[in-house]
Amino acid sequence: MGLKACNVMARGGIATTVTTIALAFFVETKMQKCKKCGELVIIATRDSGSPAPFNRSPDESGNVIITFNHHGEGAHRAAILSQRQADEVRTKPLTDLYKSHLTTCSGVMPPPRPKRQRKPVQLKKSPDRERVESIAASSVDLFFECSSSVLRADTPYSPQIEGSRFGTAVHEAIRHTIQGEDDRVEHVAAAYEVDADEVARMVDYSKQAMSQVSEPLGHGKCEEKVYEGNIRSRQDYVAVVASPQGPLSISSLDWKSGRVMIPKPGQMLANAAALRRRYGMPSSGYIYTGEVWLRDRELIERRYDARRLDAFEERLEDELKYAGRSYSPGGGCTFCRHSLTCQARREYLRASASMISETEIDKMTPMAIADLWPRKQILEAALAEYKKVAKTLLEAHGELELSDGSVLQYLDTKKQTIDAKKAWPVMTDYGLSAAEINGVISVQKGKLETIVGNKAKAKGGVKKSATAGLMDDLREAGAVTVKVGKQTRLKRKI
Repeated sequence: MGLKACNVMARGGIATTVTTIALAFFVETKMQKCKKCGELVIIATRDSGSPAPFNRSPDESGNVIITFNHHGEGAHRAAILSQRQADEVRTKPLTDLYKSHLTTCSGVMPPPRPKRQRKPVQLKKSPDRERVESIAASSVDLFFECSSSVLRADTPYSPQIEGSRFGTAVHEAIRHTIQGEDDRVEHVAAAYEVDADEVARMVDYSKQAMSQVSEPLGHGKCEEKVYEGNIRSRQDYVAVVASPQGPLSISSLDWKSGRVMIPKPGQMLANAAALRRRYGMPSSGYIYTGEVWLRDRELIERRYDARRLDAFEERLEDELKYAGRSYSPGGGCTFCRHSLTCQARREYLRASASMISETEIDKMTPMAIADLWPRKQILEAALAEYKKVAKTLLEAHGELELSDGSVLQYLDTKKQTIDAKKAWPVMTDYGLSAAEINGVISVQKGKLETIVGNKAKAKGGVKKSATAGLMDDLREAGAVTVKVGKQTRLKRKI
C-alpha cells in the first residue's frame, strides 16, 4: 500500500505544479580552499588526467569550459581552449568560461574572520525577558498557542509520553537504514525494548515516503542540527543540492510515529526558516518540507517561499513580546514544561471540570457539546498523570493516609490464566465440541505473525514474505474476520 501524498501550498507560496518523480542522487560541487590565498576553488580534471584548481565564478576573459558532474559519476571535467576557440565560445549563449586559479591567485591569506556571536532574543516590555531562551522547532506550534510556554522553567516538567521510546527507536532505525545499515533495525529495537516487527514496518513506510517525495533527494544528512538565531532545530533528513552560485534546492523530511495524526505546520516553518538562515534561499525559490506520518502513511508536502518565511519570522518576534505576559491554556498544556506550576492551567482545569459536571449536557447545542471535547481530553490527561504519581507513591510506601483518616492502599490482585495446550484434553473430556472450544480460545494475530516470521528467517527466508503468505492462507481458509469499529478523533485545521 503506497503513501498518500497531499501537497499543501503555504500562503504566499509559489504556484508550482508538483509531480512525483524518481529519486535523483546529487552531490555537492567539489570545491576546496586554496592553501595560498584561502579562496574557494573548483577542482576539475584536465584532458591530461591531472586535477587543477579553477576560479569558482565564470569570467568573461576565461578560456576553460567546465563540465559539472552533479550525479556522483566522476570528477568535474575541464577543457582548456585556445584563444580563438574561447572567442568563438563567448558568442554562444548559456556557455560559461572559467579561468585557472593559478593565474589569479594573490598568494596572501586573508585575516581570520571573527567568530560570529549568537545574539540572544531581546524583549523590550516583558518582565521575564531574562528568562526567555531560544525556541525548539518542535515547540513552535505550542508557542503559537501560548507564548509563555517558551519561558525557562525552574523545575521543568517532562511528561513520559506513551510511545516516546518507540518513536526514538524508529528514528534511529531509519537513520541506520538510510546510511545502508539495514541489519541494525533489530538491534535498535532490542536496545529500546520495543517490537522489532513494528519498527521494521515504520522503516518500510519511510522508504515508500522517500520514493514519493516530489523533490530531488540524495546524499543528504540525517539528524541535522540547525541552530540559527532564536530557532533550535534537529531535522531528521536534510538534502541540499548545491552549485558554485549557491544552493539549487533545499529539502527537509520529518518522521512522525505517533498514533494520532496532528500536523505540525509551525515546526515545518521553523525548520525551513532555520535552513534558510544557514544556507540561504535556493534558486528554486522555495524550501521544501515533507511531514511523514508513518502509521497513517501520509506525506504532507509544503513549500515555503521567502515571503512566507519572512512573515513567519516576524510573527515569531512579535509573539516573543508576550512571553511572560500572556497565557493560553489548552490542549498543548500536556506537553508544556510549566504544566505542574502554571496557575492559568489550574484555573482552566477547574473551569473545565465545572463546565462538564454542572452543565445540563442534554440541553446544549451540538456545537457546544463538541467544544467541550478538548477540555475532556485535557482533564483525562491530568487524571492519567495523577494516577501515575499516586501509583509511584503507593509502590514506595505501600499506603497513603488521607486527611479524613482513611487510607489509600495498594493491594495485590490475582488473575488466573489457562494454558490452551494443557487445557485442550480436559475440555474434550468435558464434552466440548471443536466449535465450543473455538468460542473460548482466540489467536493473537501479532504473535502468530512473529512466530511464523522468525521460523522463516531461521530457514533463510524473508519474514515479510512469510507473514504475508500466512495471512493470505488464513483469509483463503476463512479464518480471518474483520471487525469494523468507530474511533473519535479531533482533527485540527492546518
